[in-house]
Amino acid sequence: KLSEFMNRHFRQWEDLQGRKQPISAFARWLDMNQVIVNRYMNGESKPEGDNLRKLALRLGSEIYSVLGREVPPDLESPDLSELPDSLRERLESAIVETRDAYHARKISLD
Repeated sequence: KLSEFMNRHFRQWEDLQGRKQPISAFARWLDMNQVIVNRYMNGESKPEGDNLRKLALRLGSEIYSVLGREVPPDLESPDLSELPDSLRERLESAIVETRDAYHARKISLD
């Protein structure tokens, strides 16, 4: 379910920030409008087009599965679910940090 996916990723992102954060800060990090992010988090609407791609790049291509869609080939990522939790969490964190660094420098991941 989209709202569960979004809220889980918000909590993970918030944990990485080291303290409670407002949804507006999460929306800025996603480079999206806060109202739209709230709608996704509340299950009131589903992302399409550029917003879907932004979410996939920031939060992972799993969002396509959550929405019942096929992942575009250029966004497929390795399955980390079989790895030990500590290694998987470190890799996921490294992926987020890398995406953040690219985003901060306005470098496209496409």
